[in-house]
Amino acid sequence: MDSAMASPPAKTKYIHKACMNCQRRKTRCDATRPVCGQCRLRPPRLGTPCKYQHSLPEAREQSPAGLGALTPPLDEPRIQLWEPYAFPPVPEIASHPSREQLEFFLHQFGCRHLFFLNPFTLLYPRGISHGLSCVLHLWINHIGHAEGNDHHRSLLAFARGHLNDIPELEDPVGVLQTIQAALLLSLYFLDTSHLYEGRYYCAIATSLAFTARLHRLGSPPQTSFPSFAFPDQLPMPTTIEQRREMNQMIDAFWGVVILNNYWVAASGLPSFIPCDVSIITPWPKAPLALLAQASILLERTVASVGNDSGVIAGGPNTFSPLGHRLECFLALLQRHEAPEEEHMRLVTYALLYTAILRLNAPRMVQGHEDARVKCFEAVRALSWFAPALQGTRSQWGCNDPIFVPIYSCLAEFCLTWLDSGSVEVQTAITVLQTLASRCPLARHCLVSLSGRLNGLDVGVEAPSQTTSL
Repeated sequence: MDSAMASPPAKTKYIHKACMNCQRRKTRCDATRPVCGQCRLRPPRLGTPCKYQHSLPEAREQSPAGLGALTPPLDEPRIQLWEPYAFPPVPEIASHPSREQLEFFLHQFGCRHLFFLNPFTLLYPRGISHGLSCVLHLWINHIGHAEGNDHHRSLLAFARGHLNDIPELEDPVGVLQTIQAALLLSLYFLDTSHLYEGRYYCAIATSLAFTARLHRLGSPPQTSFPSFAFPDQLPMPTTIEQRREMNQMIDAFWGVVILNNYWVAASGLPSFIPCDVSIITPWPKAPLALLAQASILLERTVASVGNDSGVIAGGPNTFSPLGHRLECFLALLQRHEAPEEEHMRLVTYALLYTAILRLNAPRMVQGHEDARVKCFEAVRALSWFAPALQGTRSQWGCNDPIFVPIYSCLAEFCLTWLDSGSVEVQTAITVLQTLASRCPLARHCLVSLSGRLNGLDVGVEAPSQTTSL
């Protein structure tokens, strides 16, 4: 009875007494210090001291704790690990936004093309994750200009912490809500001019969307990959609920693509989506599909001009393949007007004309007259859109963060080729001043442009902290 109840003896860890060279050769070692017999007699006979995984007993007895041989000296440099997203306990917040707060968010949030979830599902507290709830609270405070209080900083810490917990792929609802939360948080950091954190959460949303195979919704079944909860082949919907779920997954993927292209246009850094990836997911409905195509063309333009492959020499009737595609898409876009989607149409045209401007500006430097004509057509078009943005000073609706790098690019071009007092420069500066009333990114762009305006007061003070962009 006593022997049965006795605990089994603990296994002792085996300590190699042989040197590391003899362990690698699998030969018997006499453990002679400083050079063992095998290393002294066998080639290459360098005579260097052998290395051991253990220390001598007398070396351990040099310190009271028996760790003298393993304790580094006090003056030796040490490495301290730091967790950038670790946060201390913060006060409890509301677990779910109220109906009034959600209605305020949906009414004031301008980037409706980046919000793909069904708004009715947000009215049920059990149907929303903690990460998405914190991000919604964060945006509600941001739209209400309450960024400076402690509650806003607590919400930001909560959102960072909850988004570190990635759900399982077998939970499609949790995956879609995590993608939505990452999109909103990345857009928040773009609006507040935090480059690295925004791209970090954009990378999370992109990798999660591709891991869930949202880019293969229209492909045939893949037998070499495991079957996740998301369907590999797009089935024919039989009910209204199935049609809504299908459209939600499609909109989620193209929302990730649009945000990724936003960051390429704003930062000039490479895309998180490889250019040779196979995407078979069908296009969404017409307004969102046109916006996604315009963002893809702008991303391809930034990548081409950055690699010096977008500058194509030739006569006035010779265009690069990308330039020809831009012209064809512009003709297509002019035939698909959607007055009910005024904001999405405005963003689509702004992205397209910015791509035309950035593609033809290097060719304009080389003296191509056709490139000069296209550049100033794009400048006039972007200046024509300015009153629509200036008229929304009191409403956040049309103030999409992508307008800041677009009109900053317009101001840079006009300051290079036109006088600082020209109408085009004044229009771009006015738009940036309108957006700067609530957007730190616009304030940063105005401060960076103030040195080239020949003493013109832009009406914005330098930020107290260094911004990322």
